[in-house]
Amino acid sequence: MCAGLLRYRGFRDMEDGLAIWAVVVLIIAAIHALYFAFVVAKAGVKKTAQKYGRELILSTETLMGGTRVHAVPRKPKEKAK
Repeated sequence: MCAGLLRYRGFRDMEDGLAIWAVVVLIIAAIHALYFAFVVAKAGVKKTAQKYGRELILSTETLMGGTRVHAVPRKPKEKAK
């Protein structure tokens, strides 16, 4: 949306506060994308997504059914050798 806004209005109209904020948003988005590309590990993202998905399902079941869902016991962590 920000890129579309800048294309529609053009880069010459930077005196408008909306265009300046659009550039700020694009810069922050680029920094965020670079951070994810070079710093975040794929395994960590998968693990976190699975945890989040499980919690979301549990909370939804609790709200929909009105019953209490018990958490599944966690597996013990393996010791580093």
